[in-house]
This record gives sequence, structure tokens and C-alpha cells, in this order.
Amino acid sequence: MAKTSTERSRELRAKRKAAQRAAPDLTTNYLRRTFFEAAAGRLRELDFYWNSMGVEGPAFDDDRCPRSYDGAVEQIGSDVWEAYSRDSLGRAESIVSLLLDTASELAHAINEYKLDEISARIAEIEKADLSLPEVKARALSDIVTLQAIKERLEGKSFRRSFAEFSVKGNVSN
Repeated sequence: MAKTSTERSRELRAKRKAAQRAAPDLTTNYLRRTFFEAAAGRLRELDFYWNSMGVEGPAFDDDRCPRSYDGAVEQIGSDVWEAYSRDSLGRAESIVSLLLDTASELAHAINEYKLDEISARIAEIEKADLSLPEVKARALSDIVTLQAIKERLEGKSFRRSFAEFSVKGNVSN
């Protein structure tokens, strides 16, 4: 079956994105200090956020490359770190990328949970005995509120701005 224009466009965008990720970082030839040396002291500000999440943040006290803490990720077979430089900068960039992916997945899980629970409450109200006027009034009020909440959860997303940290591809992009 022939692909639609939308499918071809989607595939082309995916190919370009993959090529962009695989491209070398354009800043590499211009970086003289290692990231861990340049960031010494500055990254201590992050301790508050790591602590607030209940996790121990990474230490940038050497020029180690990206790697999992237990080696399990590397056992997958492919080089999962190939898009990153083999130093502390690559480790920092991989952490940013992984934190963004983690936040996105966690937000989706929370959204899905809330939608399921709201839908269950709506179903309960629809099956309830609404013969008493005060019960019916309360149920109608709750349905309106629940539908509004559901609408927002289904149709809304939000964006946050981040400083560009990965410059790959060519300068004209």
C-alpha cells in the first residue's frame, strides 16, 4: 500500500532527527577545558534539586564518560551512549536528555492515572441512584467539575524552555 504524504513527511522528519542525533557536536573543536573543570563549584547548586527528589546527584569530579551505575544498560548490546562525547560533558548531556525523557514519561503516567480515576468517578455517578433531589443536584455539580477536569487533562500540555545544550549537524540548520 502506498504511503500517504503525512507518513512520508513523518518518516523524513524521523530520519533527519536520527541523523542530527548521530552527527558530531559542532562545539567539540572549540572546547579547551573539560566540563568537570569548568563546572567545578557551579554544579553544587543542583544538590538542592537532587536532594528534593530524594536521589543522590552525579558527581562531576573527573572526566568520566556516560555509563549506567550498574552496567545493565551497556549489556543491551548497542552503544547507547554513541550520541554523546566520551567525557564529563557527554555524561552531563546524557543526564539532561535522560531527565527530560524521565520527566515526560512520569508526567504521562500521572496524567493517565488521573484520567482513569476521573473516568471511574464519572461512571460511578452515572450508575448512582439519583432519585433524591439533593443527591441529583450534587451529582450534576460533580459531573460538570469532573468533565472539566477530564477535558483539561486530555487536551493540555505545557512547555518549558531550556538553554540549548547540544549543537549538532551543520551551522546552517
